[in-house]
Amino acid sequence: MSLKCHICKYICKDGLSCDICGQISHPNCAVVSPQEAECLKSTARKIRYFCEKCNIVDVVSNLQQELNQLKNEFSEIKNQISKQPTDNAVVNAKSDSDKQFIDEEIITEMLDRQNLAQFNNL
Repeated sequence: MSLKCHICKYICKDGLSCDICGQISHPNCAVVSPQEAECLKSTARKIRYFCEKCNIVDVVSNLQQELNQLKNEFSEIKNQISKQPTDNAVVNAKSDSDKQFIDEEIITEMLDRQNLAQFNNL
């Protein structure tokens, strides 16, 4: 019984079998050198062969990079948000001090007018 290479779909008489999914591929299709192919075909081999689909090392590495990038972006956004209330507090404090200053101005103006009115009545 001949199996087909899962990459090129041609019959594969002497191919490599993925140690996870069992799919067969030609060494050339799997980009494996003839020396590597001989090692992988050995019955006493100590190394394992994974097809491109099952080679999760690359997938995990890419996911780890994406996760680190997302963590960095999240930290930047979090820092910007944490600065926001401080900025608002400064604006609120300034507006509170402005309001207090205006209130004092109004009170001073009213007292001055009251004093002026009393002085004119004398």
